[in-house]
Amino acid sequence: MKYDPGETWRSIYRENKRCDGFNNYYDDESASYQFSENPYVWKDGKERCRTIGMQNDWTALDIGAGAGSMTVPLAKICKRVTAVEPSKTMARILSSNLKKAGLDNVQIINSRWEDAPEEIERHDIIIAAYSLMIDDIEKAVLRMNSLARKKVYLYWFAGVPYWERHCLDLWSTIYGYEYTPSPKVDLIFAVLYKHGIYPDVVNLDSERPPYERVMTTEQAMDELKDSLHLKGNDEWDELLMRYIEDNYEKKEDGCWSRGGSSRMRISWSPQP
Repeated sequence: MKYDPGETWRSIYRENKRCDGFNNYYDDESASYQFSENPYVWKDGKERCRTIGMQNDWTALDIGAGAGSMTVPLAKICKRVTAVEPSKTMARILSSNLKKAGLDNVQIINSRWEDAPEEIERHDIIIAAYSLMIDDIEKAVLRMNSLARKKVYLYWFAGVPYWERHCLDLWSTIYGYEYTPSPKVDLIFAVLYKHGIYPDVVNLDSERPPYERVMTTEQAMDELKDSLHLKGNDEWDELLMRYIEDNYEKKEDGCWSRGGSSRMRISWSPQP
């Protein structure tokens, strides 16, 4: 049987969702606000915008815009931004952040990219930053390609992110079956290559180190429980505490740190 990277992505995606569920994580208000208030998210978003070199007469389409870590800085520079965001909670937070910044040149479309209106027009720059958990990745990236005038920028994971490392290590003990991590950037590259699109690939870890979070014991436990879908469940606290002690670095002040996630940027000029 002929290898098809799009179908391989779909298969891994569905196995991952069998574990993590198909609900949007950011429909949860506490998760959305916690993400929105994380200063690293905004710092990283501004850095991504800086490397794009946006011009003031360009337009941008931000897919999976979240709280606006790229939408807001882009809207301060360019002519107009269209922000596609599936979570109603995140869309409200984004709208609020735009008002706080005094920006009125952004259209918010509360939709998944797969369901976004057909009448979305072409934009100079199209961005999808860590928002690629999509069943049909082939159709998704080809639509991006067709709507871009100048460039498409995708950001995704090269290695297993920290929350999936937690699950790989602990999931089978807690739930009795193996955890399947999400599909990674190699399959996106293969999908593009299949269609004669040969993108530029940048290892973002070589530009700036992965974010290292320092946490109290309570914060580390909360994060682990969030990754493992154990919020409000103390049955596994002893196991989780041992895991923190064995896998996290303990700081002099008694806090804990864990590593970040390896990420890549894939970009290309649109192909006919």
